[in-house]
Amino acid sequence: MLGRLEVWQGGERLRLGGPRECALLAALLLRANEIASVSYLVDAVWERPPASPETNVRTYVSQLRRRLGRGSRGPSRLVTTQGGYQLTVRPDEFDVGVFEEALERADAAFHRGHWERATADYSRALDLWRGDPLGDQPVGARLRGVLDGLAERWLVAVERFTRAKFELGAHDEVIRLIRELLPRHFLREELWRLLLLALCGSNRPAEALDAYATMRRRFADELGVEPNERLRQLHEEILRGDHVRDGSVVRTRSSTGWRPPGGRVCQLPADLGDFTERAAPMRQLTEAIGNGAVGAPPVVVVSGGPGVGKSALVLHVAHQLAGRFPDGQLYLDLRGTSEAPRESAVLLAEMLGALGFTGSQVPDGVAARAGLFRSLLSDRRMLVVLDDAADARQVRPLLPAGGGCVVLVTSRQLLTDVMPAYHVELGPLREDEARTLLTRIIGPVRAAAEPVEVTELVRACGHLPLAIRIAAGRLVGRPAWPLRLLTRRLADESRRLTELSPGGLGLRASFQASVRSLPPDVARAFHLLGLLGPHTLPSWVVAPLLDRAHEELCAQDVVDALVDANLLAQCGVDDTGTPRYRLHDLLRAHAVEGAAAIPVGKRRAAVSRVVGVWLDLVRRAVEGMPPSSFDPPRFAAPRAALPPDVASRMTAEPLRWFDAERAALVGAVELAVRWEIDELAWELAATLAPYLDFRSRYDDWDRVHRLAVQAARRTANRRGEAVLLRGIAQVHIHRDEYGAAIRLLSRSRALCRQIGDKRGESRAVAGLGVVARLLDRRGVARDEYGSRRARTALHG
Repeated sequence: MLGRLEVWQGGERLRLGGPRECALLAALLLRANEIASVSYLVDAVWERPPASPETNVRTYVSQLRRRLGRGSRGPSRLVTTQGGYQLTVRPDEFDVGVFEEALERADAAFHRGHWERATADYSRALDLWRGDPLGDQPVGARLRGVLDGLAERWLVAVERFTRAKFELGAHDEVIRLIRELLPRHFLREELWRLLLLALCGSNRPAEALDAYATMRRRFADELGVEPNERLRQLHEEILRGDHVRDGSVVRTRSSTGWRPPGGRVCQLPADLGDFTERAAPMRQLTEAIGNGAVGAPPVVVVSGGPGVGKSALVLHVAHQLAGRFPDGQLYLDLRGTSEAPRESAVLLAEMLGALGFTGSQVPDGVAARAGLFRSLLSDRRMLVVLDDAADARQVRPLLPAGGGCVVLVTSRQLLTDVMPAYHVELGPLREDEARTLLTRIIGPVRAAAEPVEVTELVRACGHLPLAIRIAAGRLVGRPAWPLRLLTRRLADESRRLTELSPGGLGLRASFQASVRSLPPDVARAFHLLGLLGPHTLPSWVVAPLLDRAHEELCAQDVVDALVDANLLAQCGVDDTGTPRYRLHDLLRAHAVEGAAAIPVGKRRAAVSRVVGVWLDLVRRAVEGMPPSSFDPPRFAAPRAALPPDVASRMTAEPLRWFDAERAALVGAVELAVRWEIDELAWELAATLAPYLDFRSRYDDWDRVHRLAVQAARRTANRRGEAVLLRGIAQVHIHRDEYGAAIRLLSRSRALCRQIGDKRGESRAVAGLGVVARLLDRRGVARDEYGSRRARTALHG
């Protein structure tokens, strides 16, 4: 089973049946000599069982029994018992059994430090491995979990075998083994640690530093995480000039450190093989860099939100330009999004070490180190890449002074304080670029087979390169999956971030790194903004979210902080001159997840305050519009308001304001209904009627009123229901759907009679008269118009 399933008897390989029969045999083997229940076998064989799985199990068992023949303990190896089925197999007949026995002996020797014995037993176990158990064969979730456990057991065994080899001093063999494993298992930090130790043990510290840089880049680009503390400490030790001897880290005798061959520094991590060209930002970068004019060195800051591919773009451009810099390239990871961004003093020491200055040659203090660094680069032409900067304070000491150098900086912050600098803001990929990236990773044949799903998948990923790489990685690791399967799983917004964060890493970790650096109020505002939905929003919504409705400047400061952190995007200015903002869909999903930590009552109160302010603004705007027969109701919905001068300024041109806010206001009604803020929901919907009628927005009118009817009925608010039914009836009248209008108006009239609302009843009667007139039922219309209630409605 350690590879594709094979059964041998007397030196002859037996023919097996189809994949389900093979899955059944595998499930029985993993419970060899025990009773396997039918329910266990069903869960092991099918992800989605057929209508009568027990019948299928009996058929497969019968076929297997004929194939396997007699065993050593009875007439048949496979027998039926009262509780299920039992397959008889000796441990030495089954490779998984032999594998587990050898690993038990090897683990015991490993934990005692008996390296030679451990190496021999691990080697016996690993020789049995022919690939992933059962390969790509379809199986049920229960069996898949066991098979994944076997694969993990094998990987741990490989790590321990490699460690034992290292302890025996076989450094070159360890390096070869690990480099064969890393392309498929690059997340295994123990493998990276052993590789660094083995390279140092072979007196190849430069390669060790390069390997660490490659690992850091891949972890950051593909998962948005840092190496563990043990690896970071080892990296610092190598930078200080330490080396490995007999498996332990000791101080080197040399105080001058090592110099790269020929005195040229080449620290750039490897370029991405599947990098997708981004014409506009690449053109901006290359134009900003120019030819390294005399004077202050060009500094280019590439900023953007998490996962947009800043580092990948900068590294790609850096590799293209590397030939222009005869003295080489310096690369530093500033870890700006980690919990502890690296100090400038430590970063300067790292760069000085790369230039040949270590130990006592490195002066104390940031200023002295920065001065030495500038002196060393004053007459050199070098490319300096500063990746993942936290802020301008961290970057400034790392800038050379010589005009022959160029500095490329990436950051999730805008870093407008780095002067002089050319700033390039990077956003998600265009759709054609996103499709190209996915196609390059999964292969053109697979992409061409499902072109529609390719488009849907990259859209579900928000065109973020990191998200697309994670999704594509899942597809590459599951060649039997059709693209539509992953597309369906990503269609659920509530689970999308989980699907794109395997093992809790990936997008979620990348987003969290950005949020972690925010001040508490700003982080709280980010999480609460996610609750407001996918619409573009004005900045004022932050004030009521934070219960600071009278602090307009505070709201703008919070919005500016989110924009500077590239967590909130400004998406233009509306017709009233108000900037609009929006959360990227995946960031919004992360914000909603984070908001779950806020008590539900406080979340509901925050949403209620925002909708209450919208209701107040809608009332003000309606009062500035031409008179309407749909004058807004005034009842008991909770109120919230911005300062009067701010609200008046915003609604000074009512129709312009309504046009700009229309989508957000429809979303506000939906939000209030979802959060069961029922009074606000129905009153806001009803108050929107004059504008929706004036602009003939019948679809929106119908939608918000029907949603709000749910809220009114939920609280048995018959007055609210009656008002909303009249509004929906008016939409039907505009659409010449008179039968529906009569039914709704009659229901509204009946509700008003029940609660004694004569004015509301009169309006419903007047509406019925309008319908009768339009249908040319003049007698009916005359009766309706002539009623006392209709006169009350028409003349107030």
